[in-house]
Amino acid sequence: MDVSTDIDGVDLSLIVKKTISGKVYLPEGTAPKGGIKVEIYAEDAGDTWVTIPEGESSAEYTMKVLPNLQGGGYKIKYVVSANYDLVGYGYYNKNGTVRNSKLAQPVDANYKDVENIDIELMRPRRITGKVSLPEGVAPSGGILINIAVFNETDGNSQIIMIPGGSSSASYSISLPPNDPGYEYIVRYENWSNNVYTTYGYYNSKETTNNMSQAQPVDVNEKDASNINMVLLRKAMVSGIIEVPENGIIPEAGLNVRIYVSNDVETYSTNVRIPYGAASVPYSVHVEAGSGYRLFYVLDSNDSFMEYGYYGDSGVYTDKMRAKVFSINDENISGFKLKLLEKRRISGKLILPAGAFGNENYFEVSISAENGFDTGAAKIFVPYGKTEVNYILSLPSGEGYILKYEILQKTKGLAAVGYYNTEGTVRNKNEAEVLDLREMDMANVDIPLIQDMTISGTIKIPQGAAPAGGIRVVVTATDESGNSSSDIVTVPEGESSADYYLNVPPNAYNSGYKVRYGVTSDEYATLGYYSENGTKVLSDEATLVDVSSTNAENINLMLIEKKIVSGIVSIPEGVAGKGGLSVTIIATSKLFGVDNTVIAFIPEGESMAPYTLRVSPNVEGADYILSYQVDNNAYINNGYYNEAGTVVDINMATPVDVSNGDYTNANISLIRSRKISGKVTLPEGETAPKGGLLVTVFAEKTDYTGYRVTKSVTIPEKQSSVNYILYVPESTSKVVGLNLQASTGNGTEDKADDNVLNTQVFVPVIDGSGNSQYKVGYSYTQDEQYFRSGFYSKNGTVPAIDMAGTVDVAKNDVQNVDFVLLKKNRTIKGTVKLPDGKTASGNIEVEITAENDALDFAPQKTVTISKGKASVEYEIAVPSLDNYRIKYTIKSTSDGCVTSGYYAKAGTVGKRELSTPINTSSGDVKEINLNLIPGMEIRGRVSLPAGRQVDRNDFWLWVSASNENYESSVYVRISKGSSSASYSLYVPEGSDYIVSYSILPLFGEYVEKGYHNTSVTTANKDSATKYNVTKNISGINLTLLPLERAISGTVSLPDGTASVGYTINVPANNRGNGYQLEYSVVSGNTGGIYNDKGYFSISGTSADKEQASIIDVSSRNSTGNSLTLLTYAMVPVNAIMLDKYQVTVQSGKTVNLKVKYLPENATNKTVKWTTSNSNVAEVSSEGVVKAKATELQL
Repeated sequence: MDVSTDIDGVDLSLIVKKTISGKVYLPEGTAPKGGIKVEIYAEDAGDTWVTIPEGESSAEYTMKVLPNLQGGGYKIKYVVSANYDLVGYGYYNKNGTVRNSKLAQPVDANYKDVENIDIELMRPRRITGKVSLPEGVAPSGGILINIAVFNETDGNSQIIMIPGGSSSASYSISLPPNDPGYEYIVRYENWSNNVYTTYGYYNSKETTNNMSQAQPVDVNEKDASNINMVLLRKAMVSGIIEVPENGIIPEAGLNVRIYVSNDVETYSTNVRIPYGAASVPYSVHVEAGSGYRLFYVLDSNDSFMEYGYYGDSGVYTDKMRAKVFSINDENISGFKLKLLEKRRISGKLILPAGAFGNENYFEVSISAENGFDTGAAKIFVPYGKTEVNYILSLPSGEGYILKYEILQKTKGLAAVGYYNTEGTVRNKNEAEVLDLREMDMANVDIPLIQDMTISGTIKIPQGAAPAGGIRVVVTATDESGNSSSDIVTVPEGESSADYYLNVPPNAYNSGYKVRYGVTSDEYATLGYYSENGTKVLSDEATLVDVSSTNAENINLMLIEKKIVSGIVSIPEGVAGKGGLSVTIIATSKLFGVDNTVIAFIPEGESMAPYTLRVSPNVEGADYILSYQVDNNAYINNGYYNEAGTVVDINMATPVDVSNGDYTNANISLIRSRKISGKVTLPEGETAPKGGLLVTVFAEKTDYTGYRVTKSVTIPEKQSSVNYILYVPESTSKVVGLNLQASTGNGTEDKADDNVLNTQVFVPVIDGSGNSQYKVGYSYTQDEQYFRSGFYSKNGTVPAIDMAGTVDVAKNDVQNVDFVLLKKNRTIKGTVKLPDGKTASGNIEVEITAENDALDFAPQKTVTISKGKASVEYEIAVPSLDNYRIKYTIKSTSDGCVTSGYYAKAGTVGKRELSTPINTSSGDVKEINLNLIPGMEIRGRVSLPAGRQVDRNDFWLWVSASNENYESSVYVRISKGSSSASYSLYVPEGSDYIVSYSILPLFGEYVEKGYHNTSVTTANKDSATKYNVTKNISGINLTLLPLERAISGTVSLPDGTASVGYTINVPANNRGNGYQLEYSVVSGNTGGIYNDKGYFSISGTSADKEQASIIDVSSRNSTGNSLTLLTYAMVPVNAIMLDKYQVTVQSGKTVNLKVKYLPENATNKTVKWTTSNSNVAEVSSEGVVKAKATELQL
């Protein structure tokens, strides 16, 4: 209310209270002398007192209450003194008074008086019973037991004593009646006797120590008696404590404490080993449980280790080697604890003079371990000391590694070192192994290792650190894997902080890369030291050399983040009730971290601005911008393209902030439509145990291969399940391009020619759209159904070419139903070895039924057993025609050709020579595959020099082929290896070419390479051809590395809708390079675009002779932009800035504008860049920001 001026007419009406009335009455009998005074509450709204008169059983009450502001009712509660042998309070419920407020029935008196709210006072109930010993009588002094009775609302307890010489004791506990469903749990609690369990719960069958098995006791209507319990015995862990053969027990004996513990509960007993004894028994009473360890503890002594853990193979000081066991109700015996003989290592810790500066003291840990036992001691060294004595106690044993560890970072000293007689070493593998089986070791001196230091300052580019300061991690790493980190904080109000790093000296002619890491909204996540200023990319770092001297002034300036900003909007509508939250995400492969911000579109509004801060990228490592929204009215994920939001990440426009901020990155949410239906099993079938998982998908037609998927499960014993897919209401047209990078490398030899390709789709957002989908299912759980099926109006079909289309342009589409297709045909036959041969070992043969109509290939693996000559096969397939049956030998081939196809005339080597098999009219038999003898071709497949496999599985194929035959074999290079051998068999023949092929999963290698006697080549025409008349070997292949990348964008003729691309290529020879071209392969309706275009630094050209050479001999090439050409393009002849000269002060901005000649030029897009981002930045819209003190433009 605004009271800046007088206000009148603010009228108030008095609120009239309402009345709640009823009767309070006793459960039985009448009130004693003086009556019973009872208070009635209506929560915080009102209360009243009423007295049940002497000799009466009830009294009426009336109370006034305020209306409930929340519009609900009030819980009515009575309260009475316990002096009347009544339960102290209870809540009104029309079915009877309750104790639990959750069961109270609210009384609504907001609009009218309420009568007959009668409340019966409750009398306590009683639970009685006895607690007995399982056998025998209580010891002298008795056993003290607490009986506890409880439920969610109430509880009470009573302490009883089973007297010495007696076997039981009775109890009687008074409690309020329990509410229905809230019965009581009764348990005993034993804290005085270690023979019996701490807890036991009542169950009429037998007392249990598991609360989940406790039997509830109901006293809602009457008392409960004979609630009897028997104390449960603890289990016993027992064994012997053994003295080592040469161990000496003191004349007074040796006290040992035995523990059984799981770190939550601990049980123990004391045992005394007499002088001269070789062993003594022990036993520990333990409650049922898991995670227990057994160990002994001694007082400090000269002969034995003060503690030891029981393990499967002995006793150890290392807790991690202890046997972990569980205890149920049975005793465990036979655990032998052998005391560990003590040995000592002693010597001096030797320090360089002045190593610890002005510290008062420092702390060093000396430790030794041998994989079984461990020991450690902390050494405090006063300031100024250069050496200090140490003694380390360890169990007798061998294989000990001795090390030191400085517990606080110290300039110029290695934090960890390992003992070696030749001097302390850094690497554990170089440490000397110590033998302590027979005697102690003395004079084991450990000099601390001196390190080199890298030091400098962390600086903030502008201003000072905010409240709490800025936490920065500085790290130095060299190529040998040495690494050191320091955490420093730029204090609040300060602009810098010093750091230093201890590092081993680097090898000659190498060095350390020094970087910072920070989590901040203002500064880039990572930055690398460079002589030219901090850089975001590791490749731009300057190596820091500390091979002979320390490095100082290695300063790191935090890199300011850049801004990506724009508007997120709703197409043709506004946000509903409560508004709409949209998450904007910027993803970069360079940093491996997503930057996010939430934009909120208020209720009734259609848009909202957003600003996202990101680390500056380097050219060629741009950001991908996307949205996420949790609202089924829109597609949950969409990607920024400057021409309009797209659903496929491969059509996103790269966002480059290497030169400055990126503005006007506007994102419109993509409206969704709903495709729904049912997935059904064939008639009469139901899902097995666990259900049946099916994936339903909608694939966009004439697009990029984009699919929307949803996994659903047909429940166990059910025959169907419903599904819903949310798909884009409409998508733009797309132009499909093939980009090709090719080089002849400037030589006459074709073996070093390379041709690499990638596919790109560019959206054409011209007002027309595509709303059609092919809808299908995918099934991989077992082999009984087709791997995939597709919707058509005539029913489910097995191939996408047979599928109907679903159009969502006008509305949602329902009843898009599937029936899982059974593999209703079989192809049978025999796989047979050549005449007269039997298998020398098991031969695995994979049978594949290939069919172009299917997006999967039915397979079956059979085995020709050792000593056999054949095996029958049967493969289930969909009812289709034109199958091609292929075999592939997966194991040892016994000299048979590795793969082949069925043909009526006999096994053939290529698919096009095979005989098609038709199953549309029924099953097919006698499709026999006769393996034929072959000649072996073998060799090795290797990674390039210096590379190893860094993942679990690295698979490829090696093939040998000629005009008539192709034989292939799988090859696996193991993790950590760099090569693998291969062997395949082909029929005798001529002109065989050997090649490798690999899936382009990681873009590391050329997908296909051919054997050449001098080098593996990507050019098939340069492959060496072999006449195979006998086994040949040494046919080696080296995978061709894709060491470089050519990247940029492809856009429409007017420069819009740009899409990023990257082609990974081998490095070219110096002085040469690649030509880059595009070819239009789809979406060129009406022939609008030129079929081909070539990259040129002067702009995309239709003339191949004008193509520029892209040199990637030493580094990647970025920013290679291509524009689709049309026959009616008007080129830009010149551009002019709107300012001739301008001065900009540090931190200020100026917006530059561009004029084009001619004005009707087709492509008016401009890319703004800066030659030195430390002097000036420029945004995507031409806004220049001065970074230097004064900038002259």
